Amino acid sequence: MPGGSWPLLGSTVATVLVAGVAGLAVTAAVWHPSLRSHASSPSRFAAGFGVAYAVVTVALWAGTTLLARPDPLSLDPAATLFWVALAALGAAAVAGASAYVYARFRYATSLFALFAATAFTWYTFLVEGGGSITLAIWGSVFVPVFLLAAAALFAVEWGLRTVTHPPEAGGPPA
Repeated sequence: MPGGSWPLLGSTVATVLVAGVAGLAVTAAVWHPSLRSHASSPSRFAAGFGVAYAVVTVALWAGTTLLARPDPLSLDPAATLFWVALAALGAAAVAGASAYVYARFRYATSLFALFAATAFTWYTFLVEGGGSITLAIWGSVFVPVFLLAAAALFAVEWGLRTVTHPPEAGGPPA
């Protein structure tokens, strides 16, 4: 179909596999204790992780744009810079919030939220092939959805932990 999406990796199966592996790798990085132990606090770990995640996300978008566009320099520079900045901020917020919640509270839902956001992002960028529109939609629509969904998951886990281990029972804090 002219103007439709096509997987840059040649097949949808390959794209799904790469996106899933990327999601697992990012999730494993947050879960692995040795990476968290290098930071002096959960907030420093989350900030560093969020920045690294944003750099990789924007680099993925830039790489797919260069691969898929015959003339990537034809993109509007001002609009592209705006969408790159928004995407970097959004990616840092998604990854940083999930990393902080896991490092501070060990919420399992933070790992799931990070996996889902990463796998979806990689899949989208690898299928759509970059471009300002892809980045604009991702940054202005999907990032807020990721953040709201993660917040809802965190609230549910906090509620379950509070019900199953109330503070007056001497259980671990939620």
